[in-house]
Amino acid sequence: MASEAVAWARVADAAIATGSRDLSDATRFLLHTLFDKGDLAEAELLEVFGRAARALLAFAWATEPPMQQTATNAIRFVGKSFASDPAASRALLDRMLRDPHFSAYADKEATWLSEQIMPIARADADFAIEIYSVLYSRDITDNSTSFMGGQASRIMPLSSNRSQDYRHCRYNLGRRVTRLLELSVPLGTRAIVEASLGDTNRAMPLGDDREQVVVPGRAPFDLLGHDHEYRAWDDTEERHGTQDDDVLAQFVAHLRGCSPAAFAETVGAAAAGYAGPAVWTRILGVGAERVGEVADLLWPFACNITILAHGDIVRDAVRLLAAVYPSRPRSERAAFEAEALRPDLFTDEAEQRWWRRTLSRFLSLIDADAIATDPMRALREELAAANELAGNPPTRSGSIRWGSSRGVTRRLLAGEGVDTEGGVDAQMLSRSEALYNLVQTTPPASNAAALGALWTATLATIGMYDANAAALHERVEQPVWGHVSNAVERIVDADAYVPGTEGLPSLDELLGILERLWASRFPEPRQKDEDASLSWGNWEVRVYAAQTYVELARRFGETHGELVSKFDVMLADPAPQVRLQAAQRLLVLWHVAREKLWDLAEQVARDEPHTEVLASFLHYVVARVTWQDVEKCKAIIEIVRARREAVERDDKPGRGKVAEQLGGLTAQLWCWQEEAFALEWLKAWVGDPAAHREFFTSFLSMLRGAFFARYASGEERDAGLSDRSQQAAMVILEACSAAADASHAAVMGETVEGAEREAAIATYKAAESVIGHLMNQVYFGSGAHADNREAKVGLTSPDTMHRFLVDYRPMLALLATSHEPSTHHHLVELYEFLIPGDPAGVFDALHALLTGPAAREGYHHEGLAAPVIVRMITRYIADYRSIFEDNTRRAALVEILRLFSDVGWSDALKLLYELPDLLR
Repeated sequence: MASEAVAWARVADAAIATGSRDLSDATRFLLHTLFDKGDLAEAELLEVFGRAARALLAFAWATEPPMQQTATNAIRFVGKSFASDPAASRALLDRMLRDPHFSAYADKEATWLSEQIMPIARADADFAIEIYSVLYSRDITDNSTSFMGGQASRIMPLSSNRSQDYRHCRYNLGRRVTRLLELSVPLGTRAIVEASLGDTNRAMPLGDDREQVVVPGRAPFDLLGHDHEYRAWDDTEERHGTQDDDVLAQFVAHLRGCSPAAFAETVGAAAAGYAGPAVWTRILGVGAERVGEVADLLWPFACNITILAHGDIVRDAVRLLAAVYPSRPRSERAAFEAEALRPDLFTDEAEQRWWRRTLSRFLSLIDADAIATDPMRALREELAAANELAGNPPTRSGSIRWGSSRGVTRRLLAGEGVDTEGGVDAQMLSRSEALYNLVQTTPPASNAAALGALWTATLATIGMYDANAAALHERVEQPVWGHVSNAVERIVDADAYVPGTEGLPSLDELLGILERLWASRFPEPRQKDEDASLSWGNWEVRVYAAQTYVELARRFGETHGELVSKFDVMLADPAPQVRLQAAQRLLVLWHVAREKLWDLAEQVARDEPHTEVLASFLHYVVARVTWQDVEKCKAIIEIVRARREAVERDDKPGRGKVAEQLGGLTAQLWCWQEEAFALEWLKAWVGDPAAHREFFTSFLSMLRGAFFARYASGEERDAGLSDRSQQAAMVILEACSAAADASHAAVMGETVEGAEREAAIATYKAAESVIGHLMNQVYFGSGAHADNREAKVGLTSPDTMHRFLVDYRPMLALLATSHEPSTHHHLVELYEFLIPGDPAGVFDALHALLTGPAAREGYHHEGLAAPVIVRMITRYIADYRSIFEDNTRRAALVEILRLFSDVGWSDALKLLYELPDLLR
């Protein structure tokens, strides 16, 4: 096998040596196969492979324009074979790290270089460190869009940008630092130093951001830059998720788990040349944890004034110094204390104050008995007397806490002139807040005693408000009455509420309070440019009053007609949030006042201006009673359909929700209830896909399971439902296919321009969107999706698959004519699932699709397509080889593989090369 691999490598080497662009792709294919399967530990193969790889990369970069796909592959090849000629490999790959090449291509190439950092590091440690330095210190700041796979996919158009693409290289490098440390502690440490420095300027002069550290017996080294973390390195609170690419987290794990000898190597590497404070905080901090093992090693660093005075390192340096201090000889402690208290140590007043705080940290942690000199003992006594021995806290920290909104609310009110700290306003707010807190602790399932206590608190709040109304600020009104409305709604919503019992209000008492709530001005009308959604807060008094009226009507409407009459008032309210409470719960009148319910329903259908209120009414009211009174529901839907143009001209958010509800209702009435008028509604709207896209998609969404009801067993089988669903879907599909074809031809043929062209594009997009949505319903409903295959739905046997292929042949054929590769892709995946139902027939349909409409739209260029096709053909050869005894079908197989291999899909090309042996 080794000799065979070498032979193929020589073929690749000879091919690229010709300098022929035509042969470069064959070279790439051969090297890729050897990259995946060859043993590059074999010296001869490594030499030939490496030479060919370098030649391929140089060739790809030298062509005009550069062969980017070939170059990215070749970078991987050169990286893996770096040891074949380290000098030549470095000279070539170093070009990637320098301008102008870096700025132009780093987002496309750096990830592949970083992937091969281990073989590079084994052969050239210095170059590996240089790669870390450049890729962490330099950046691509261009946020222009890039597409995964190199081009915009029409199946799954995932996009990124150049900056994000580039930074993936750091993910690769970050994940590999532990392996680098295992390979070589100095190498891994220097890589971590470079990564932790980020974009810090390594060449900056000595100054505030570059301080030289002189440790006796060692060469000086520099501390560069600052640590900008907002939380201490060992503060693990609220740190979630994986840290696989966190170089400093891996560094800490290394420091905690390595041998003392490896710890010493780490310190030596960090103290060579330069390092950042992030590395040294962790060395010193972990050193304090392992003081018994590394005290002698770290003492010269712990007592170093430059390190101790560094603002980012001080906490961990002090921790280490305090931990090691008692065990050091008295002479060493005395020498440190003398140096630390030298009068001319710092001349700047700010530096002197900082050093005093540093010493206070240190002296807070050690016993007085460990101090060696009188001046240091005197300083400790002075700091203690001044209450300055405050411990050794992190230099920075941060946290997020959830809490009551009370403070925020009061600040907002204070900003509007309310006295929230004292006086009657503050007292009223406190009472109101206490009431709301009681609401929060009194769930709807509470007993009568708890509800009675809530009612008592409600009356007390109202009483206090009434007694002080003249003196209260006007902004206090809303929170007080908002909380009262919350309490009243909670009482009425509870099953334990029985009027006039156990301290609970009678119905008359409750209605009296409700009248006051209904008279509230809140919610106030919103300005035209304000949020038009149906959201509301708990201070919107009339919203909660409406909810309470609706619940009372449900329970007591038969005996209290005024509660039923209140629906007229609620539906006329200027606030849509209030109208919503009545519109979506009209069915509470079903057993109370049914004729009134239908009158109000027609009123909502005819007059409601807010599309979301209208959509909620259709969903919660009409859709639930189509089986009970289809004629009345039909009349109501006709009213809404007649308003369609006005509704769809509305440019407010949510305008499509009415069409969505109409689509679902129409599907319900035709497919399930066999109401022929609903099919006529559908046919009336198929002429304009752009105007009715939401209607069609909602209609089709209802049919996912219905398409397959004829293949169910037992009582679940419903052939009629499937027949009607298929008929309706074909009405939509035929209309949308015709519209898509016509608009596509008009735009691509340039027979329209201006507004007509824009309209044609809109029609095309809408029609193809509906076609794609239908394809999704069939695909997912069939059980073809991997997550659905264990469920007992869709097509569960080869027999049902075969019947489906026969029954739905016209639909599948029409779906195949789509102009969108995303539709083709789901159809291909559906065919893959259906192979057991008719292997030969599915293959023929697949061939017709791939070499016809799909090829026309470039499906074979899609990155998601080739793996599915290769998988399908591999399955065919393994399980259904006999169908290729037919020469025509064998030729079709070759045609499919050529289609995909000709555009560079290596798996397809490999399968094509192996096909004669596989079919033999």
